[in-house]
This record gives sequence, structure tokens and C-alpha cells, in this order.
Amino acid sequence: MSQKDLHKALGPLAPLFEDPDVMVVMVDGPERVTVEKHGKVEDTAVRFKSNDEVKAAVETVLEAVGVEMEDDKTIYDVRLSDNSRMMAILSPTAINGHSVIFRKWMSRQITWEKLLEYKSLTPEMLDLIRSALKAHVSILIAGGTASGKTTLANRIIELIPPEERVVAVEQVHEFQFTHPRAVFLEADEAMQVKMNGLLIAGSKLRPDWLVVGELLGAEAMRVMEIFGRGHNGVTTI
Repeated sequence: MSQKDLHKALGPLAPLFEDPDVMVVMVDGPERVTVEKHGKVEDTAVRFKSNDEVKAAVETVLEAVGVEMEDDKTIYDVRLSDNSRMMAILSPTAINGHSVIFRKWMSRQITWEKLLEYKSLTPEMLDLIRSALKAHVSILIAGGTASGKTTLANRIIELIPPEERVVAVEQVHEFQFTHPRAVFLEADEAMQVKMNGLLIAGSKLRPDWLVVGELLGAEAMRVMEIFGRGHNGVTTI
């Protein structure tokens, strides 16, 4: 099934996937569908006919990625062929109806020029970032949800010289940067590939820079230990 056909199969959600300004689609029961645009959550007029129709949409996505819906399982976290992700928490775990969130893969990259235009940073801040990379100083980006941490990290990593090796380690693959010597690694609990172990493995791949997706738990201490041993790094929290 093509991505376009999949979007059409999602019924009332199809127009939201075609809107380039929509980055996140959130379904909280059949009568509440919201989206994230430009970092802000907005209501929509989209509705499902029933809770069963929401579940059918989830099952359509699961079938498209080769995952079978199980009677005794209510939580699904899958990646689509275009690198978008779906997290679905079904009833009865979701008390007020099935809760589903789609995070679209950004097809449009936010450039340094745009970040400067949006006043997300100043030219002096950009100069400081360039100097930090040149001096091989690790960088920690802190901010709230949907504040643009990963976007900034992507642009910073692309400033790393092309002759230097970059190893990216993530709980869930979200980085969208281009670098000629990048290696991407993703944890997988089902395969017993946990974040702490993956960080250790990644640090042994001879990275000039170890870049780590958002720190959410115990792996934060492991990252600090690795950076403290002399590995250069970029991460977000």
C-alpha cells in the first residue's frame, strides 16, 4: 500500500495528512481530533462515526507495516514507511475512547536562515555554536516539548565537518540530518536492544561525535559518563 493510499484509507484523517503545516495528528476518541501546527495545538472539525471506526483506522496502519492487532494488547508504537510514527493506546487502557497520535516526518527542513528569521537564535549564538564544534565541546540542548530541540540538534550536527564520523543513538528514530559519515542506531525493546547497552555499543564504533536522541530516563547518566570519558557529543533533554 502506497503512503497516499494509506492516508486515504484513514478516512476522515486523510485531509490532515495532506496539509503540510500539520506536524502531529491527535485522536482522543471519535469526537475529538486535534492537530499541531507551528508548535501549537488546534481543534479540527474532523470526527469519526464511532470508537470502532477509530480502531479500524489503527488496524489499517498496523496491517500496512506488517503488525497484527492482538486481542490482549492495547498499546502499539510503529513507524510507517515514510518514517512517520503512530502511537495508539486502545480501550480499555484509554478510558475515554481510543487515543492515537501520528507524528509526521518533516519533509521541509528548517534552515539556519529560518531559525535566524524566526529569532530562535541570534547570529552571535550561531557563531558560539560553530566555535564549540570547532573546539570539540559537547552540546546539551534543553527545552520543553515541541520547543524545537531536535530541529536545532539536526542543524548543529550538520555543521560537524564532513571528515568526522557521527554515530547517532536514539530510543526512537527522529533525527533528520544529512552527514556523509553518519551511522544511525535505534533501540528496540522487543529485540532486547536497550538504550543503555546501545549507547555503550555506539561509543565503540569510533565516533568523533556521539549524538543522542532526547534523554528521557536512566540513559542520561550513561550519556554523561560517556561524554565525561572524552567522547564529543550532542544531545537534547
